Amino acid sequence: MDIQKDLGANYSSPTEFECHVFFLNKGKIIYEQTGPVIPNEPLEGVVFSTNQKKLKISRADTKFKVIKRGNAFFLEKI
Repeated sequence: MDIQKDLGANYSSPTEFECHVFFLNKGKIIYEQTGPVIPNEPLEGVVFSTNQKKLKISRADTKFKVIKRGNAFFLEKI
């Protein structure tokens, strides 16, 4: 499974057409947030702004610029 391979951790409930955000500690998932991808709806909440399909960040490089647009906060990696 691609998600398990990318995470390097066991993940047993992947769902298509959802955005997944995971926080890991020592190879174990300690926090997970998922949400549906609805292309025609305005974005709300926190959005990781990237042109990459997968965004991997370590504790050493977790610096973001925050931009508010409507009801969404876009996080752009610095």
